Amino acid sequence: MGILLSTVIRNIGIAVQNANRMIEIAAKESYFAGGYVKRPKPEAETAQPQTKYDREYSPVMYTIHMPGTEKEKHLRVPVTALIHNTSLQLEQVEIKLKFYITEETGKNNGDMSISFSNKNSKDLQGLSEMTLHFNNAQTPEGVARVNNRHVQTL
Repeated sequence: MGILLSTVIRNIGIAVQNANRMIEIAAKESYFAGGYVKRPKPEAETAQPQTKYDREYSPVMYTIHMPGTEKEKHLRVPVTALIHNTSLQLEQVEIKLKFYITEETGKNNGDMSISFSNKNSKDLQGLSEMTLHFNNAQTPEGVARVNNRHVQTL
């Protein structure tokens, strides 16, 4: 008994998309953890906050001393202005599969049934190999220009 090759490919694609999403979420959480502090909302200060929605993010501020000709200036700058805030993403994923074909093409509307183990054969005869490449799509030029203009290092 095997599994359809199209099902395997579809499920691997979904897993790669989920991994990419989790990397983006972890990068955002890291960004907020380094640059913001959760504090109770002003209306919730008298009572103990009961849910995560009763808190708000307040930026962590640094004081930067700016020497000048007349007198020294002090600027309060949020840490997030000094942190690069582009999100992390998977650029390319390559997955190699080795499998045995268990049913001929055509019995399942042109799809083949495969198995990752072969109980009938102790050697590698009949072993097939496939490589799947997943590439992150290029950002359209107009959006890329806006992103580059918006996210500039100081």
